[in-house]
Amino acid sequence: MQYVMRSLEFDVGGVVFATIDASVVRRAAVFDAVVVVGDEYGIVDRFDAYKLLGVEARLYPLPANEAPTLVSLLGLLGWIRRQVSEGRRVLVEGAGGQTIIAIAFMMLEGMGLTEAIAEARSRGFELLNPLQLRILTILDALRLSGVDLWGEAEKYRKDAFTGGDAHLSTIVELAIEHYLQLSPFLPISASKLYYALTERDKHPRLTDSERAILEASKALDHTMIGAVRNIAIENLGSFLRVNLGCMLLLREGECWVEANTADPAYRRIASMLGLKGVDYVMASPEEVACLSYASLYPDVCEQT
Repeated sequence: MQYVMRSLEFDVGGVVFATIDASVVRRAAVFDAVVVVGDEYGIVDRFDAYKLLGVEARLYPLPANEAPTLVSLLGLLGWIRRQVSEGRRVLVEGAGGQTIIAIAFMMLEGMGLTEAIAEARSRGFELLNPLQLRILTILDALRLSGVDLWGEAEKYRKDAFTGGDAHLSTIVELAIEHYLQLSPFLPISASKLYYALTERDKHPRLTDSERAILEASKALDHTMIGAVRNIAIENLGSFLRVNLGCMLLLREGECWVEANTADPAYRRIASMLGLKGVDYVMASPEEVACLSYASLYPDVCEQT
């Protein structure tokens, strides 16, 4: 891949990633397709301006404190690649949100996660929050497990700007988080979990630990409202601690319905690890993401 340095712009495989600090008219004269990334209300005027100038423009809502779902991110990458394959000059611009898309694009083009993060930072592009780091780590786990991510991106292309199946995204993300945290101790395959959940494999041969992870992941979103965003699992010697990134934190009931539903699966996992019990801690999704991924990008957690 060639990277062409510009003023807060860089080219990855024919796609330019940039900050929103240049004239719409000037960029409309150069690019055929533009993705405008950011808080929807803050970027809609810029998006409308591109449309008026005849550019194939798409709005990708991504507030600074949020991260895209896995399905949406893959779909967006698929949409971008399709534009390039059809000969269009593509720009992805944002007020920070373009960074996660640039890193993900580099990863699908063959870079490892840490290398892609370093490349983006060298160009002045920083991740905005630990939840974005989490999604990229999940993407990297799938890449390393042999999942054809460009193939998946093409399949989810229609979901790029809709978010797609939120429930599917949630349980896949949770399952791969379990893999990341438990695979050093138990026989688990990220690709088998992914294919089982996306039904790419109709009759997967799963280990007991993989079955327990699938059960736990589904239980944590059995209400299909996305109450549990993410998890961090700690082996505390005699028991398993499951930290739940709870979207209902400080509200009545928090995420205890989900924790109680997942408890049988977690007790089986604890037994597999030779532990005697399980306890649960509710925290903000950002805090829980930092427990798991801070070592990859300490700066983003220091701001949390």
